[in-house]
Amino acid sequence: MNTKRVNSAAGVILAALTQNRTAAGIALALESAQMLMSPETAAELEKLRAEVAALRAERHTTNEALDDVVRELRARKTPDPDRSAEKLSRILAPSPAGEHEVFVHHSYLVGHDLPETGGPR
Repeated sequence: MNTKRVNSAAGVILAALTQNRTAAGIALALESAQMLMSPETAAELEKLRAEVAALRAERHTTNEALDDVVRELRARKTPDPDRSAEKLSRILAPSPAGEHEVFVHHSYLVGHDLPETGGPR
């Protein structure tokens, strides 16, 4: 027995009785409050509640497993300060002379390299 549901039903019945309703009126009030259901509906509701509980437990287990994986990955990817400093030194080191030309040289003609035309017509 669920005391909360019994008390809720009693409240609906009392409200219907204060309005001088008949037995059918009381049943209608219970139906309107969605407190009546068939045995099949009640069984289906219990089945769904069990499925929801199982899914919540599975989600909790999955989330804990994912948390463990994330912690492990973060532990693996902790940067080595010596390697980071070496990489930064290589990036910031002065480049040898002439290296700059390699990046700006191109073999095609651009606007200032093209021959002049007779101008607009």
